[in-house]
Amino acid sequence: MPPVNFKLESKRIQTKKVPFDETCRHKFLWADEKLRALQCKNCKQVIDPFDFLWRWARGEEIVISQVAELERKRKQLYAEIEELKRQERNAKARLRRRMIKDE
Repeated sequence: MPPVNFKLESKRIQTKKVPFDETCRHKFLWADEKLRALQCKNCKQVIDPFDFLWRWARGEEIVISQVAELERKRKQLYAEIEELKRQERNAKARLRRRMIKDE
């Protein structure tokens, strides 16, 4: 997720707040200090700052949990690789013993 651009401009914006829209990702926002509101530069929608921060925080939580899950999977896969390598060494050793025994 690219960083959000909080460029402050003294532009007047609408004060009607609408729910967070799923069609626009609201990546570029204007912040109006006087009205204490955010407005999306793309869709011109006024966004409640609390809703924006809540969604941003939830997104961070999801990313953190996904990283933890991927780390767990990585460890599991490394353990499986080590087990396969051990089985391969054992099979090669059995094959060598069999070849020596048959000679």
